[in-house]
Amino acid sequence: MKTVFFLNCTDSGSTGKIIKDTAMVASQQGYRCVLCTPVIADQNHAELKKYQVSNRFSRAISYRISKITGNRYGIGSVTTASIIRKIRKEKADLVHIHCANGNFMNIYMLLKWLKKNKVPTVLTNHAEFFYTGNCPHAFDCDRWLTGCGECPQKFSKIDTTTKWHKKMRNCFADFPNLVVTSVSPWVLSRAAKSPIMENLDHRLVANGINTEIFHRCQQQGLWQQYNIQPDGRRVILYVTACFYGDDPRKGSAYLLRLAERMTNKNVLFVVAGNCVDNVKVPDNIVLLGRISDQKELAALYSTADLTLITSQRETFSMPVAESMCCGTPIVGFCAGGPESIALKDYSEFVDFGDVDQLEKVITQKWLHFKTDDQSVKISEAAIQTYDKTYMANQYLSIYNQLLENESR
Repeated sequence: MKTVFFLNCTDSGSTGKIIKDTAMVASQQGYRCVLCTPVIADQNHAELKKYQVSNRFSRAISYRISKITGNRYGIGSVTTASIIRKIRKEKADLVHIHCANGNFMNIYMLLKWLKKNKVPTVLTNHAEFFYTGNCPHAFDCDRWLTGCGECPQKFSKIDTTTKWHKKMRNCFADFPNLVVTSVSPWVLSRAAKSPIMENLDHRLVANGINTEIFHRCQQQGLWQQYNIQPDGRRVILYVTACFYGDDPRKGSAYLLRLAERMTNKNVLFVVAGNCVDNVKVPDNIVLLGRISDQKELAALYSTADLTLITSQRETFSMPVAESMCCGTPIVGFCAGGPESIALKDYSEFVDFGDVDQLEKVITQKWLHFKTDDQSVKISEAAIQTYDKTYMANQYLSIYNQLLENESR
């Protein structure tokens, strides 16, 4: 029995679900699966053995050091040594690295050890830091294409971005039996042209979702359950990890601006997500708070007329996939990943921050686009595209290929 060893910054959230879904299919095909993570939130994964390898205190110390030195991914050597011991203990045949940020491990140390020991490795770009060398999101900066330096984001007191860019590049140079996957065509295009990841084997494996949950499931009287009275208004759903009110990067500020402009447009905005305290919103915005029940969230997607995306940067965007599987179209700002993975016939994206154009496309086309027939078409096409089993089988195909190469 072959063993796949996963590394991720958590066992929950979107990447946690991706690992769980992959492990489930892998175990059905005879693989044994292990996860190393700094946080274990759920022990009920029979198909996935878990190790917790860090704690909040050590990660907080690492974060403070990184803010001074600029060394974001090279702290945590003790934890990394522990991870390597567990890879050896479990006799891992293949290591799959997902999100290795979060101040819990020394990425350079791990990559060099995997390369030296010729361990078959899959690395998934969920964020940008592996191919930029520094930034989880580079936004409009392209200095990572030429080695960084003079970083506009100013993460730390000392600009050492050139040093870490070079160090990351050295880690990937001449790495045998490595496949780099990216979660969207947009990420793939950037990773493939990065000098850090040049001459590597790049593949596209889009994130998958549980289509047994996320499908058309409209509920009569759903809004009344939340004490919401649409009163004939069209409902635009906005799903976010946290609603900050005035944060332009996650887009809350633009939602507020859009809602204020559309006060007299017979529209109701419904926000599903954690909300910071004391956020003032106009009367046409309803804050539901965090929706932890995935079936409840699927019902919200299904019942809404439109889903809105206003982030500045996303490498994929789960709300895009989830909404479309539930039969609801998407409108939003160009943010990288979302427009590259959305179904083109059922979505539209405008330049980031262009609220004028966003309001125009919503009112002129998308506010009244969704019908029962259109909803069925959107859902059927999306389920074929975003199904978690399809994603997992793509990963399994890569695992099999790498392990076959190793046995030759």
